Amino acid sequence: MVRLFIQQIPELFTKLDAAIISGDREKIAVAAHGVKGTAGNAGAKHVEAVAFDIETIAKTSNEVGLIERKQKELRDAIAVCERHVEAMKSE
Repeated sequence: MVRLFIQQIPELFTKLDAAIISGDREKIAVAAHGVKGTAGNAGAKHVEAVAFDIETIAKTSNEVGLIERKQKELRDAIAVCERHVEAMKSE
């Protein structure tokens, strides 16, 4: 499941990036929800939690700066997952 998550995340992140650039909070929430679900299925709990935060902020706040900070946190969390997958490949 984690490898599938790593394969799917670029497309999901592209959708989230586009939504954030557009400033459309509904699209941001939908895209973050997709990341959250995929991460949850893969057991990527930190990614899931950050995506949940983005979804919640998009639904309840106009604070774009906070979403952008969470977006960076999400990228960092995904990078950690990618490193774990690479480490599993070498074992």
